[in-house]
Amino acid sequence: MLSGRDAQAGKNQLKLTVPSEVISNTVTVTAGNPSQMSITTQPSGSAEVAVPFDRQPVMQLLDLGGNNVNQAGVAVTASIETGGGTLAGTVTVATDANGVATFTDLALIGLTGDRTLRFAAGLASVISSKIDLKVGVATQLSLTTQPSAVVQSGVKFTVQPVVQVLDAGGNKVKLDKVPVIVSIATGAGILGGPLTKNTDRNGAAKFKDLVITGVAGDRTLRFTAAGLTAVTSMTVAVTAEPGAAPEIPSQ
Repeated sequence: MLSGRDAQAGKNQLKLTVPSEVISNTVTVTAGNPSQMSITTQPSGSAEVAVPFDRQPVMQLLDLGGNNVNQAGVAVTASIETGGGTLAGTVTVATDANGVATFTDLALIGLTGDRTLRFAAGLASVISSKIDLKVGVATQLSLTTQPSAVVQSGVKFTVQPVVQVLDAGGNKVKLDKVPVIVSIATGAGILGGPLTKNTDRNGAAKFKDLVITGVAGDRTLRFTAAGLTAVTSMTVAVTAEPGAAPEIPSQ
């Protein structure tokens, strides 16, 4: 700045001193619209077939800058990303006032192995960490060996049936000493042989000496065990007994 004493008519140079930095007033930044999600709680790292995860996933809405977005009512849907099978439970959950979607009863049904889950809400979706799916509790029976398709009345089946205990995902359950009972499901006649067989340590009931006695025709067999879903065999065609006189058509 020039004083009156220093100022002269004509051109003069001014020397200005400027501070090295300038600080603004406080600027408040608020969260933007939701554009993505994050998994704040991952699902359990391992789970049994058809059993809800011990640790259920929790999702958070985020804006483009990664800030939490407090927005209720956004539907978040879970699905299987890799591994196949069925995702059971409540698969769509709405966010609360804090933008949080909390799942409560998700479970996987299928063959054992690794799975990942995808979570989507019309935003950038997100994939979970790996879930190791293990064998679950026994729920059903399956015929791993069907009885002979054709048998003679009064003659033991050439191929005797084998029944396996399975979980809900179709995995073999190693459950021994489970009594499995066989009976005729459709068609008349008498089913002979040991009709109850206990499973072995691998969960398999291996029948022996089964025989059907009765008129020629089709039969099916039913296999049951307490607390498990029963299974019915394929058709067993029964032919006449060896040496039996042929039937004479009525006039």
